[in-house]
Amino acid sequence: MRLALILLALFPSVAMAQSTPASDLFACTFQNGKKAVKFDIYGDTVRYRFGRPGQNPELVVLHTVRQAGMRPWNGVGSSVWDEVSVENQGVTYLASAWIDRNASENAVVNGSLLVMKGDKQL
Repeated sequence: MRLALILLALFPSVAMAQSTPASDLFACTFQNGKKAVKFDIYGDTVRYRFGRPGQNPELVVLHTVRQAGMRPWNGVGSSVWDEVSVENQGVTYLASAWIDRNASENAVVNGSLLVMKGDKQL
């Protein structure tokens, strides 16, 4: 049950997203602490924000939930995972989260952010 709650907190379903004013999907701060990324859903909009923590974002990408790439776990494999992506001027921002489905209640949810232009990782 706790695993389901963790994943719902990371990647709520479209139905939940539309009924929730703001839901965090993915957030991370880079190792040097000078930049941060956040994906969230606000109403029916997926927002990708990048910039210095606590300041106005340097980049904001907005897509409707239907336009954004939302790929929930398909029920197969040893990990439970979800992905969300948005595209801006030929650059795709893809956030993923996963956890071993046999993990204990205290297991850490893993995540990654991939930034691509075409087939090239930026």
